[in-house]
Amino acid sequence: MENSEEKKIDDILKDIHNDFMDYFENIDIPKEGSTLFHDLNNKKSIYELESDFHQSINLVRESLTKFKETCLQSEKDKKKEDLTLRKLSLILKDQNHNRQISKDWNSTCSDCLEALRQVCKVDKLQIMKKSLIELADDLKLQYFCDPYTKGLCCEKISLFGKTIVIDVGLDKDGNAILIELAPPEKISKIKTIEALLKNNLRDNNIKKFYEILSNIAYLDKHSTDDSDLFHNIQCIENTLTSIYEVESKDRAIPDIIQYGHGYPLISVNRFGPSVIYWGTPSALRQINWIEFSKAEDEEKATVLNLGFYIANITIINTKGNSFFLPKTHKNYIRSASDMAEDGLTTGTVNTPLAELQFITGIQNLTPLSNKSYCLTLDPPIIATSNMEKQILNILHSEDDSNKQCDFVDNNIQMFNSLLFKNNQLSIENLLIHDKFSSVSDFSKIENSFYIKKKNIYPQQYMFNSSKVNGIVVRHIPFTDPSQIYPIYKLLRQQLVFNTLFQSCMDVKDDKTGMPIKNTFEEFHVILEVFIANAPNEMNIIFNHPSKPGLINVTINIPLENPAENLKVQYTEKSLLKNDNQFLGGFTDMQDEKLRSEKLTQVLKLSYNIPLLVHYLMKCL
Repeated sequence: MENSEEKKIDDILKDIHNDFMDYFENIDIPKEGSTLFHDLNNKKSIYELESDFHQSINLVRESLTKFKETCLQSEKDKKKEDLTLRKLSLILKDQNHNRQISKDWNSTCSDCLEALRQVCKVDKLQIMKKSLIELADDLKLQYFCDPYTKGLCCEKISLFGKTIVIDVGLDKDGNAILIELAPPEKISKIKTIEALLKNNLRDNNIKKFYEILSNIAYLDKHSTDDSDLFHNIQCIENTLTSIYEVESKDRAIPDIIQYGHGYPLISVNRFGPSVIYWGTPSALRQINWIEFSKAEDEEKATVLNLGFYIANITIINTKGNSFFLPKTHKNYIRSASDMAEDGLTTGTVNTPLAELQFITGIQNLTPLSNKSYCLTLDPPIIATSNMEKQILNILHSEDDSNKQCDFVDNNIQMFNSLLFKNNQLSIENLLIHDKFSSVSDFSKIENSFYIKKKNIYPQQYMFNSSKVNGIVVRHIPFTDPSQIYPIYKLLRQQLVFNTLFQSCMDVKDDKTGMPIKNTFEEFHVILEVFIANAPNEMNIIFNHPSKPGLINVTINIPLENPAENLKVQYTEKSLLKNDNQFLGGFTDMQDEKLRSEKLTQVLKLSYNIPLLVHYLMKCL
C-alpha cells in the first residue's frame, strides 16, 4: 500500500515538472520597446502563460486533493477501524474473562449450597430444639432433652407442667415424628390433639402449635387441688353434647344452629369445645348435613369458613368469676340423680327446640377467683353499643362496678382514632368498612352504593346517618352455660341485621375492591336506607317510576328467633292525597304477590335486599 502511494506521488510530481518545463521553454520575453505581446515566431505571450500557469496550479490542486481523498483519508479510516477492532477485541477478552469468573463463581456457589444443605440437615434439629425450648420458657413449662432411638426418632424433648407432659420426638433432620400427651384422663380426644400438634409442627405452623399448647398450659398452670380446669372444660364439653342430644331429636342440624344451642365441635382444629351458632342461608344450604355429622374432624374443619359463625369456649382471667363444677359433677345439665341432692341451684332455659334445666350453683362451694368461662367469637361481630347493656343484664352484673367488660375489642380505640379522628363509631360506618376492609383509603368510600348484577334491576342505595353507636364484640365472659342461649339470641339478631345491611353493598370492583360506579349513567332505582332502630328494624324507601308516591319496605328483626320470625311489610305513601298511607290498591294478583308473607318468604331465601327490591319492581 505504501509503495503504490509513493508511485502516485512521483507521477504527480513528474507531471508538474514536465508542465513547468514546457511553460519555461515557451516563454518569450518581449524586447525592450516592443509593443507586441507576440513575437514573430508565434511564441506565447506572458499573459497566456499566466493563464496556463493558473490552470496548471488548479490541476496540481485537484491532483493533491484527489490524493488526499483517496490515499490519506482511507489511511485515516483504517486507523479508526483498527482502533474499533482493537476496542472490540479488548471487550471480547473482558467478556471471556468475566464469563470465566462467573463460571468459577457458579461452581463455588454450587459447592457452598451443597455444603449448606449438608449443614442444615444437622442444624435443623438444633433449630427445632431451640424453638421448642424457647416456647417452653414462654409458657413457663419445664423441659429436658434425651437421646431417643425409636423408629426414625433420634431425640426427644419433653415439656411438662404441674400435671401435663408433652413429649416431642424428632428425627435427625428436625422433623416431628411423634407427639404424646399425658395424662389421657385430663384431655378429651387426646389423639386428635396429638395429631393437630404434630401436623402443625411438621408444617412449621408454630403460631397454631403455640396456640393449642398455650391453652393446655393455661389450664395446667391455673388448676388447683380444689379446682381442676381440665375437668371444667370437660364439663362444658359434656354439657354441649347432652344439649345437642336433646335438641337434635327428629330435627335437622340447620334448625339447631339457627334456633337452639348450636352444633357442638369438640377439639376440631383447636383444643377445647366450640359451637357453630349461626350461618347464612346460603351456607346452611350448601352443606350435606347428614354426611357432615358422620365426617371426621379434619373434614368438618374444612367447611367452617364457608359463612359460619363459631364460638370457642375457653377459660380466661377476669375480675369476676364463673361457677365451676366440682369433681363430683360432670355436667351442667341437671340429671335425675341430681334431683335428690340438696344445695343445688337450678335455672330453666326454654329454646324453640327443648326445655333444659341447668345447675347454676352449689351451696357452700368456694369459687375460683378471677377466672371465667368465655365465648371467643370467630369472626368477631359488629354490634350496636346497646348490646353491652343487654349482655350485662344476662350476666346479672349491671350493678357490679368492679365487673370488667372484657367483650369489647380492645383494638376498637385504635380503629376509631385512625379512621374517624376520635368521633363515635356508628354501626353503619363499621359495617361499611368491614365490607371493604381490603381498601387502604377509606375516605374514598361514600355512603352510596350502586348494585348491578345479571338479571337484577339496577339499584343505588343511600345510607342516612343513624347515629346508632357501634362496637366490635370479640370476647363474652359468662358465669355458667345457662347464659349461653340468651347470648346467642342477641348475636343472631345482630347477624341477621348485619347480613341484610351489607347485602346492599354486595358488588365490588374486581381490580380495586372499591364499590362500583354507574359509569354509563343508566336508569336505576334509588333507595334510602334508615336504621335508627337497629338491629330491630330496617326501613327502605324508594320511588317507583310508575307510582306517584313513595314505597316503604319495613323489615322487622325480632330478638326471638329472628331467622323464623323475620317479617317484611310493604306500604305506600301517596304524595297526592295529603300524605295518607294506604296499603294495596293493586289487582288481586299484585295484592297476593305483595303480601307480607310472600315478601318475607322471598327475603328469607337469600337475606338479600337487592333481590327483594328486584322482586318488588317486577310486581309493581
